[in-house]
Amino acid sequence: MEQFKQLLLTSFSEDCQITEQNVLDFMLSNESVYKQIHNDMNCSLIRCNKLIQNSDVPINIFRVLYEKFMMDSYCNLPPAIQELYFQGLFDVFELVFIVFVDFEKIHECMEWFTVFEHDFKPFLGEIRQFFTYDYDKLVKICLQIYNYIYKQTKFNMDTVNKQLKLTRNYMKKYDKQFYNAIEDIPKLQIQGILMKNQIACCLHVTNSFEISCKLASLYLTSGIDKQCFIVQQLLSALSRKCTSIFIKSKYDELYQIEIDSQQLELSGNTELDMMIILNQTLPTCLTSKNAYNIVQYLDSLSELYKKYKLKENLKIAGRIGLEIVFVAIGIPGLGLAAGAAILASSKLLDTY
Repeated sequence: MEQFKQLLLTSFSEDCQITEQNVLDFMLSNESVYKQIHNDMNCSLIRCNKLIQNSDVPINIFRVLYEKFMMDSYCNLPPAIQELYFQGLFDVFELVFIVFVDFEKIHECMEWFTVFEHDFKPFLGEIRQFFTYDYDKLVKICLQIYNYIYKQTKFNMDTVNKQLKLTRNYMKKYDKQFYNAIEDIPKLQIQGILMKNQIACCLHVTNSFEISCKLASLYLTSGIDKQCFIVQQLLSALSRKCTSIFIKSKYDELYQIEIDSQQLELSGNTELDMMIILNQTLPTCLTSKNAYNIVQYLDSLSELYKKYKLKENLKIAGRIGLEIVFVAIGIPGLGLAAGAAILASSKLLDTY
């Protein structure tokens, strides 16, 4: 949690302009968007449940504050962007909220809020006192994160769908066994399932606070390409831990991870089983009891991604062979020799 907090304070600390927004006006003028947000808020903060339970405060009181916190920042977005809200957009902000909220202050003021068993009444008052950090700066951090997410997704599911192609390409490149099993399934049938995994770099499919912090950090510091690589690697590795659908192959050695996971119930129909695997593997495995090993594995994936990218770049340089440079100075043979040396260097990386 502390590492994630430091990431927010160092990487999203630029100053930006905010204005006081009338949240009630937004709720009334954008009723359909607010209704969707409020419904999602009623299912939020599950990943933070252990921390909340220790505070002896009902989770719906935290949801009251979380909704107001999000609305204060969301209302600062341009109106055209506000209308593009989608489920999963706020996943990373749950962590921003929980690492800065003042648990003791909330406990002291529980009577301020109206909550029910499965819902809560929106709170439109001042909430600055419920945070351990300057509230305006927190709103600015949120706005910068919105900007980061918008650059990657345009708040548009069509853009996310296009990114799914990258994930499939990584699957084809690094796990043909898995890829061949899903290749003949119509894309429209698995598109929604893959998208759920893809949103916020798998953050939408875990309720583990520790894993969420790690995934959120990767999400906020990695480009789309690396995120797609991580999604593919997690699916390939974890599906082999919770099913026995794949016959033994070289991929078993490539995707080794020690976790505690129950076996998924499969039907024997390959197409249906692969949809079950795509839908249930990550939620089944990305759990609190596996948090330590998953976080370590994610660290190793970052290093593996660097290795693969270095190898790709060396191969590209090898193909070019620096021929253009050396032809220009009349020594084409040196270009071929240099290219061969670079290609040889890329092959050496396979041994690491």
